[in-house]
Amino acid sequence: MTKKILAVVLAVFMLLVVAFPVSAAVQATKVEVRGSVWNQGDNVSDASWNSQKFAGFYYDLKNNLTTESLRFLATPGRSNLEDTIEYKTGIVPVEFKVKEKEGLYVTNISGTAATTYSVVGWQAEKWIA
Repeated sequence: MTKKILAVVLAVFMLLVVAFPVSAAVQATKVEVRGSVWNQGDNVSDASWNSQKFAGFYYDLKNNLTTESLRFLATPGRSNLEDTIEYKTGIVPVEFKVKEKEGLYVTNISGTAATTYSVVGWQAEKWIA
């Protein structure tokens, strides 16, 4: 008898675990979709994405930094894809936290003071350059 009660309690618990997140997700009233779609008939100059248009690129919310972009270079209808897509990423300087908070400097190998380090975004992740 206790095995049956335990099985029923376990089944109810599992249903609650599954149903609670679903009901919480249904309560969302506003959803922001960050992205855009480009169709072949659209203007080629509009066929570019950065971190504001595509959430798959690196974006530092605190410092408002981004490094990645993607752009289509070809005219619509062109079949050679090798030269039609340009992906770029680069480095941006970020201040050391010790400089921000306490006004101290970090010294590099040569003994000179450094206030920033370089960050590069790659596939939506932050990497130190």
